[in-house]
Amino acid sequence: MTTAVKSVKRADRLLETLADLEGATASELAEEVNIPLSSVYDYLTTFESLGYVVKSPDGQYTVSFGFLELGNRIRNQYDIYRVAEPELKSLSRETGEYVVLMIEEDGLGVIIELQKGDKSSNIHIRETHPGTKTRLSTTASGKSILAQFSDDRVREIVDRYGLAPKTRNTITSSDELFEDLTQIRDVGYAIDDEERFEGMRGVGAPVETGGDAVTAGIAIYGPANRLTDAMIHKEYPNRILETANVIQVNLSYS
Repeated sequence: MTTAVKSVKRADRLLETLADLEGATASELAEEVNIPLSSVYDYLTTFESLGYVVKSPDGQYTVSFGFLELGNRIRNQYDIYRVAEPELKSLSRETGEYVVLMIEEDGLGVIIELQKGDKSSNIHIRETHPGTKTRLSTTASGKSILAQFSDDRVREIVDRYGLAPKTRNTITSSDELFEDLTQIRDVGYAIDDEERFEGMRGVGAPVETGGDAVTAGIAIYGPANRLTDAMIHKEYPNRILETANVIQVNLSYS
């Protein structure tokens, strides 16, 4: 590994740790990552000059909103985001639930938009904000994406990221996953029955993105005690498929 690559990896580690700590002094950060204080100062000074960290009068450093601005610029480059956003807002208003848009990047699912309806306004789940990455096999939107891939591509992703359980309902075998994907391809939608988060169920559908060089899926999520079997097998599949179709039609004219 070259010195330049090591420096980039160290910079990434420092920023990730600083974000996890929700702010720290240079000495606190140096102790946390076990890197010499002088080196940490050099990195923080550079980050600050680039606008990626902010230093308070008491010497605390925090990650700035510079990354959010950069992420929004990247997100706005995709037609799928611009076209899907109003439809997701409409669906969340109608259902009152969480509605998410996910794309595939390097074999993982990335949430690029999330809307919360009034029924879900008091529900706060970690790792569901835009930018969150997760294994595709653990969510309704993610499985909708996997269903668009060839079996060989799915195997590559599973070999790389595995099928470790997130909950007691997570799919943990390749045979079970391929059986689920066959069902998704047949009916056109995917179900997440508390497979990533205990107590949350969801229904997802694939979105063919046309010119965008991404594979996407959308999903509705809500508490398991509210999303009954009838809702996730009949009512919400119809809603999510209708929304996916509208997005695809609008994409073709964007």
